[in-house]
Amino acid sequence: MDLERRRVIGIDPGYGRTGVGVVESHAGRLSLVGAECIETSADLEQPARLAAIQARVEALIALWGPLDEAAVELLYFGRSTTTAMRVAEARGVVLAALGRAGVPVSHYTPMQIKGLTGSGRADKRSLAFVSCRLLGVERIPGPDDAADAVAAALWHLAGGRLSQQAGRLRQGGREKMSAPLRAAVRLALERQP
Repeated sequence: MDLERRRVIGIDPGYGRTGVGVVESHAGRLSLVGAECIETSADLEQPARLAAIQARVEALIALWGPLDEAAVELLYFGRSTTTAMRVAEARGVVLAALGRAGVPVSHYTPMQIKGLTGSGRADKRSLAFVSCRLLGVERIPGPDDAADAVAAALWHLAGGRLSQQAGRLRQGGREKMSAPLRAAVRLALERQP
């Protein structure tokens, strides 16, 4: 792996909608390589939906590769066991696609990924806002699922340290991070809804 360049795919697995985003870190700069939301039709049978998710993830790996690592959101169990099982199945085909491509995978909870904002309880809007600021883009293409996937990749690239840095910045402390990243985090925190 080139230590100067890291390309990470973030994935927010879902049965109806799976978010995928790729972020690259190179020479201290972050850039958005691509983002997409894979949607499957409720008219399709379960095996066809899962096959469609796996095929599209494999196609995006080829399109946006080579990839160094993957950050996949862990399953959040809500009240519906049926929904949880379907999301788990979708997560399984995502992991299979990554495994076939030989991409090492790290797993993060939704609360960890939201830590990108400095708070594990941030809403989707705040998370997307901070992600855009860190990447220097107006918006992340696609619905929230794509933005969540991009945030997972950013969280992975930050190694979980960004939330600690954001918290210190919020309290006026100095932190060892690049000036552009410090400015982006500060701006995002100031404008956070």
